[in-house]
Amino acid sequence: MKIDTGFAGEVVSKAIQKGADLAEVFVRASRNLSLEIKDQAVDSLESSLSFGYSLRIIRDGRLGFSYSNDRQ
Repeated sequence: MKIDTGFAGEVVSKAIQKGADLAEVFVRASRNLSLEIKDQAVDSLESSLSFGYSLRIIRDGRLGFSYSNDRQ
């Protein structure tokens, strides 16, 4: 799964605009697939996507951290 680097850049830009001296973002997206076979046939199939990001900022020498799994 490809990471949207534009989203990461927007998060950092907003943090700087809001007053952060330094900002760092970590983005993780993954796709999971689970498949069960019984008697040589597919018994169940599950697929999921997960997304999350964290933001670390420094302002006035103090550290702040947040995490979300919502892009909004």
